[in-house]
Amino acid sequence: MQRKFFLFLLFVVIFATMMFFGCSSTPEEEVIEPVEPTDVIEVPVDNVEPVIEGVTEGINKSSLEAVALAREAAVLSGAATLFTEEFEKLETEYEAIKQAIASDSAMDRSKELADIQLRYQAMERLATATKMRSSIEENDFTKIDESTLAQGDASVVKAKDLLFVEGSGSSAKSEADSACKAYESLLLAGFKGRADSVRGLAYESKEKADSIKSNKGDKEGYSAAALVLSGADAAYVEKNYETAYFGFQKANELFDEVYKRVLEKRAAAEEAIARAKQKVDTTAVFAAEADEIAPLQEVEK
Repeated sequence: MQRKFFLFLLFVVIFATMMFFGCSSTPEEEVIEPVEPTDVIEVPVDNVEPVIEGVTEGINKSSLEAVALAREAAVLSGAATLFTEEFEKLETEYEAIKQAIASDSAMDRSKELADIQLRYQAMERLATATKMRSSIEENDFTKIDESTLAQGDASVVKAKDLLFVEGSGSSAKSEADSACKAYESLLLAGFKGRADSVRGLAYESKEKADSIKSNKGDKEGYSAAALVLSGADAAYVEKNYETAYFGFQKANELFDEVYKRVLEKRAAAEEAIARAKQKVDTTAVFAAEADEIAPLQEVEK
C-alpha cells in the first residue's frame, strides 16, 4: 500500500516538473526572410492604344473616295458630254456635300454619298447604253427584236427621270443596267448572224489559197491571214460576235489577196518559163538552119 502511494507521488512530481519547464521556456521567434522586390514592368505611354476618335470622319472619307472613283468612271465613259445638263446637276450636289463635310466633319454623310455614287454609276451605264443604241441603228439591227428594243428605250427614259429623285440612285442604276442588257442582246444576235455568214466566206477563201499552196508562195501574207482567222474563231467561241464578225471579214479579204498574189506570181513564172522555152526552141531552129547552110563537118574540114 505504501509502495503504490510512493509511485503515485513520484509521478505527480515528474509531471509538475515538466509543466514548469514547458511554460517557463520562451518560444523561438519565427524568422521571416525578406521578400526580394520583383521588377516592375513599366508600359510605355506610346504603346497604350488611344481612345478611337473621328470614326465619322473616317466613314465620310471612305465614302468620298468611292464617289470619286465612280465619278472618274462616268467621265471616262463620256457621260459628261452625252448628258451635260444632268452631269452638271450631279456635280453641284456632290460639291455641296463635300463643302458640308468640310464645315462639319462629325456629321455622317455616308448615306448621301452612297446615293451620289450610285447616280454616277447610273450615268456611266447610260453612256454605255447610248453607244449600244447607236451601234444598233448603224448596223440596222432595229428589226431583230422590236419589243426588246422598246424595253431598252423605256429603261433609258426611266433612268434619266430617276437621276434626281432623292435617294433614287439604286433605282436609276438598275434601269440603266436593264437598258444595257436589252441593247446587248440585240447586238449579240445581230453580229452573231453576220459572223456566221462571213465566217463561211473566210474559210472558202482560205481553201482557195490552200489549193495553190499559198502558204509557200506567200508565207508572210498567208501567216497574217491565218492569225486573223484564228483570232476571229476565238472571239466567236467567247461569244464576242462583233469582234468575230470583223475578224472573219478581214480574214476573208486577206486570204483573197494572198490567193490573187500567188496566182500572179505563178502566172509570171509560167510566162517566164514559156519565154525561156521559146528562146530555146528558136535557138534550136537557128542551129538547124545554119547546119543546113554550112554543115558543121564541112566547116571543120
